[in-house]
Amino acid sequence: MFQEFYAQYMNQPCEQFSKELYALAEEYHIRTERFDRIVCHGSFRHGSVMPANGRELSIINQYAHRVRREIERRALRKGLDIKSLHEAVRLLSVHDHTWLQKV
Repeated sequence: MFQEFYAQYMNQPCEQFSKELYALAEEYHIRTERFDRIVCHGSFRHGSVMPANGRELSIINQYAHRVRREIERRALRKGLDIKSLHEAVRLLSVHDHTWLQKV
């Protein structure tokens, strides 16, 4: 769905992001959101829980960096481009929230 949306509305070819890149980007969002929902006690905004204070923000940021590094290493082992992975993660958070249903 993400690739089709991106191709249709953002004038980019569907094949810009492989299924592997999409899957890694989706995994990043699902894992970090699940962790956020355990740690954070703030309100929900756009389907995601917000940290209630600086301590929660610090904890979830540390976890997000750890997950991102792990996913980057896996992408490199598969021969995928890290910049493309970062772009897929960014665009998935902006344009496709279907991953929220998997949290």
